Amino acid sequence: MTDSNCIRFWRLSVVAVIVIGMGILSTVLATAKEEKVSLGDLPSSVLTTIEKYADGGQIVEVEQDVEDGRIIYEAEILKDGAESDIRVASDGQYLGKETDADDDDDADDDDDADDDEDAADEEGEESDEQPVTWDQLPPAVQNTFKAYLQGAQPSGLVRESEDGFLAYEVEVETGGVNRAVKTSKEGDILEIEEEITPSSLPGGVLEQIQKAFPGAGIKKAEKVQAIVYEVKLVSEGKTREVMLFANGQQWEDED
Repeated sequence: MTDSNCIRFWRLSVVAVIVIGMGILSTVLATAKEEKVSLGDLPSSVLTTIEKYADGGQIVEVEQDVEDGRIIYEAEILKDGAESDIRVASDGQYLGKETDADDDDDADDDDDADDDEDAADEEGEESDEQPVTWDQLPPAVQNTFKAYLQGAQPSGLVRESEDGFLAYEVEVETGGVNRAVKTSKEGDILEIEEEITPSSLPGGVLEQIQKAFPGAGIKKAEKVQAIVYEVKLVSEGKTREVMLFANGQQWEDED
């Protein structure tokens, strides 16, 4: 993980002539915790994210808060007569909508996963990828990735959403070969990818490529193993089979 993926921490410097007991320091920290911020004073990355998720709505106000030593911006949005609050990290990362757990400073990893799903919903039906740090991965995903990496250092970590379905992917290079595994937020494997040489493609694949795309050169080839589940359903006397990934995304529908 690079330093650019790490969340920046706010260093609070308190200068005092006389400090009697920890009570005074606690009062100072509590006073500095929440502060209204004008749009003009926001970091450009934060403002860009807020405007994106405001989606044409009015940005009523923005507050700067401190949670576990990091700066969080909470923006109140008014759109079509409805109010909503969104949360953005100091580096511009969208953290989801504000919840009661956030107000109590008691959010846990499950709340973070819910925020991830909110972000996926905001993106609608489009595919979206965003780099993440190891600490931003759900614990179940971390466990799966650790077993896959076997001590190797990941070369990339991303969170992606497609049609509202959330997934995490880790990339690693070992022995000059690029590999990747994709999981659901519960840590179940969705796909395993491995870069291969074009010459190692099966004969049937090469033959079909030459037939369908005559004269085309193969720039890159990957072997993809998709883990899908086939389920047979019966409804009103009719039988059908559906195939789904572990995150619930439908892969194929066969009547």
